[in-house]
Amino acid sequence: MDYSNDNEEEPIEAPEDEESIPPGTGRSKRSGWSGTRRKSNASAATFVVWVAFATIWLFFFAGTGYTFWENVAVLGASFLFIGLVNALMWAPSQWRIRLSIIVGIGWLIFIVLWWPFYAAYYSGYQNFAAMLLSVAFLIALTGGPWMTQIPREAFMAFRGRAALGLVTLFAYLAFLILWLWFYAAGYDLYFNITIGLVATLVMYIVAIGVSVTEADMEPLPRWLGPGIGFVWLVLLIVWFYFFASGFNDYQNFAVVVLSIILMAVIGALVGRSRWGGIDSFDWRD
Repeated sequence: MDYSNDNEEEPIEAPEDEESIPPGTGRSKRSGWSGTRRKSNASAATFVVWVAFATIWLFFFAGTGYTFWENVAVLGASFLFIGLVNALMWAPSQWRIRLSIIVGIGWLIFIVLWWPFYAAYYSGYQNFAAMLLSVAFLIALTGGPWMTQIPREAFMAFRGRAALGLVTLFAYLAFLILWLWFYAAGYDLYFNITIGLVATLVMYIVAIGVSVTEADMEPLPRWLGPGIGFVWLVLLIVWFYFFASGFNDYQNFAVVVLSIILMAVIGALVGRSRWGGIDSFDWRD
């Protein structure tokens, strides 16, 4: 029979020596916490600065010849700038991430300021060209640095197709920008849409030729899906060149929406009847 005392106190373990704690652990946690506090305080301070700027602008400058939308743009752009400062403050130190943040938010600031302050000096086509040009810069400045992150072995395997795809994309954007800026004003809307669709069709053909792999999707031909898109673009080109002028803008928009729905239904029906599931995609390269 066990006569051990249930009330007997268990031995109290001695506290761990401070020397057993890895050196610097507590200090790094404290420094990390203090760093987060500093960033939080700085973020709060930047918001206070923006509120002060907005108050001063509205009180002293907003009513001195600026329109409603110009004042909205100033306040919106200044808020985005404060967001940029905070994003850089909290973002990792990796320069590609910081560059992407600067370019992305800078692009938004440009868009916000362009329309109320500068759009009135240009035609609608030229404003659209300016937006496309800004998109081209956005793609180049953000995509270029990240391309260097692709492993050399992987990049060398498709470098030819990647180069052709990039050249095609920027040639397409350059053509649209030049057409819209210098020539579009001399033609009506539907002819300009036709020109844009033709350029899109050319880029689409090159892109499909570059990107389609040797996938064995039997019994589905690998060109069937892209072919549906090709037919849709051709039909839109024919419509806008020969028939769109006989209808109003709303009717033409309805035709475009109907064509999108029709092509989507055809694509879904073809895919449902021919695709055998994910196992049908036996990629060869």
